[in-house]
Amino acid sequence: MIRAELKTEGLRAFERFIDRLLFKVADMQGLMERIARYGVSSTVRRIKEGVPPPNAPLTRAWKRGNDTPLKDTGRLMGSITYRAGRHFAAWGTNVEYARIHQLGGEIKPRRARKLAIPAGWHTRRLMRKYGETPEKCLEGMRRAGWKIWFTDRAIMGQPPRKRGKAKPVVLFIRKESVTIPARPFLRIDDQDKREILEIVSQWVRDRR
Repeated sequence: MIRAELKTEGLRAFERFIDRLLFKVADMQGLMERIARYGVSSTVRRIKEGVPPPNAPLTRAWKRGNDTPLKDTGRLMGSITYRAGRHFAAWGTNVEYARIHQLGGEIKPRRARKLAIPAGWHTRRLMRKYGETPEKCLEGMRRAGWKIWFTDRAIMGQPPRKRGKAKPVVLFIRKESVTIPARPFLRIDDQDKREILEIVSQWVRDRR
């Protein structure tokens, strides 16, 4: 699970707050749940607003010009959840591709010789119809009568003939690897620090 944990390192005022509270309060479950819920809402807001850098040109093509990363299906945003205990607050996601987006890295094919990247929105539409992965999509298209062939840089397809000769289209771009830039959507920024300190202050005031 990729997660952000609330740590006191670098938050001296908050650290002093917590040190004093630990002597007085044995169980801060309620406080930690408030902080963790805030962390979830802050992370969702950050994804909605857009985490730089923007999408690459090829990604924008199959997203119909959408320049905001991490928002393709909404699955990542919907997966953000939290855990809290008496002395800790954490929030994050267990979506399998979250780590590569958070930290960045290089993606290489595991079994195929090259990666297959959707060439545009028309390919995404075909994937919804024939199969959710390139392999399943191509299998479904072949069964439906499409002619499929590979070049060094692309996977091409020609629809079944209806009237006249159907034009071939580029379905997937083939690459040996793709570099994903880091987009740290799980983090605690300066605004979060102020909000968390205010949550703690309000929690203390409520108990006076």
